[in-house]
Amino acid sequence: YTERRSVRGGVVIIWDTTHWKEANARATDVIVEGRVLSVTLKSIAHEVKVRVVGVYAPCREAGSAERSGGKENREARATPRTREVERQIRDQESDMWDELENDTANDGWVIVAGDMNAERGGALARAGRASSGQDRRLQGVVERNEWRPMSVGRATYRETSEIDHVMAGVH
Repeated sequence: YTERRSVRGGVVIIWDTTHWKEANARATDVIVEGRVLSVTLKSIAHEVKVRVVGVYAPCREAGSAERSGGKENREARATPRTREVERQIRDQESDMWDELENDTANDGWVIVAGDMNAERGGALARAGRASSGQDRRLQGVVERNEWRPMSVGRATYRETSEIDHVMAGVH
């Protein structure tokens, strides 16, 4: 959901209405416009509530560095405009992770899923890659909230956009 037409990408959360319903009239929240959306659902059969959070993270810096021949090469060619855009992306990343973590704290059952544009430590180690700021933020949020990976897709920041993480936890 987004109010602005200039935002590309976005988040949608879909559920099976034969098993789940919105918990109340204010169950849906836009946490970060175009980036993080949540809905609190209630199981029809068991009255259990779960907060479902969809994430579409900004593209990570490492992906653009890999495409442009490495960080040093990119920095050598950087213009003031390029540096400003990269600063804005870093700010967006930081804001998104802060808002995601604040919104899901002490919220009972939580499922977080989406295109995180980040990888966890094990995947990075297997691939022999260093972590980006986005990777470190994902790892920190997962550890602090004790989210457990339910499904991990392939890293999509190099090719396309798709759900690359599904995590669950309870507070």
